[in-house]
Amino acid sequence: MSGMPLYLSLQNEILNAISRGAYAAGDLLPTEQEYCDRYGVSRATVRKALENLSADGRVVRKHGIGTYVQMTEVPGQSVKFRGHLEDVLLHDPENSFRRISRQACRFPDDIYKLFGEAVDRQGSVSLSLISRRSKPIMAGLIYLPAPQCEHDVEAAYATTEQPTVMILRSAGIKIARGHQRIRPILVEPEIAALLGVPAGTPLLRGRRVYFDIKGRAVAVVEATYHPTNYEMGIDLLPR
Repeated sequence: MSGMPLYLSLQNEILNAISRGAYAAGDLLPTEQEYCDRYGVSRATVRKALENLSADGRVVRKHGIGTYVQMTEVPGQSVKFRGHLEDVLLHDPENSFRRISRQACRFPDDIYKLFGEAVDRQGSVSLSLISRRSKPIMAGLIYLPAPQCEHDVEAAYATTEQPTVMILRSAGIKIARGHQRIRPILVEPEIAALLGVPAGTPLLRGRRVYFDIKGRAVAVVEATYHPTNYEMGIDLLPR
């Protein structure tokens, strides 16, 4: 494999195999041990590559069965950037959070797949508004499985630290890594009203999955960004 990190090289190898038709949707991939033997890498390297592909929605991992190819909608173009978890979880004293609503919910299929079948389908979803200097910058939905949802209390929104971090910390969970996918949407009336834009406005929405140190998804956040009060800058450097 190439000079990039081993788990990234393995991810690319697996994606290339799927793209060229070596594995179709629903096909089982080789076992972790088979990948170890084939590429001379450790079990940890294989596991990280497969976990990332699972977070991307390209494969599904089922305990006792294995990893199989997921049926996904292929976009016209997909560009993958990498960042630092600390930047995303940055504690900014100029930000403020307000919880708008909280309710128990049965996770929609797409959210449930992100958590995996190890969690109960019942959990909670909270809608919150994030502002900076009194200007709305994003509106977010926080999906939490049990028992994390039991720690989603009003006090988690009363500081300038991110509520998801506060909730998970109260549950004794440390965020080890995350994955975010950003796509354009036509904003729904409730989110539009919070951001102060007309319903149906084209906006960007980021779906972020947080994982603990054991690689388990512990929270899913959907953030819809204000069109002018928020921007995302990405430095493009050689690998």
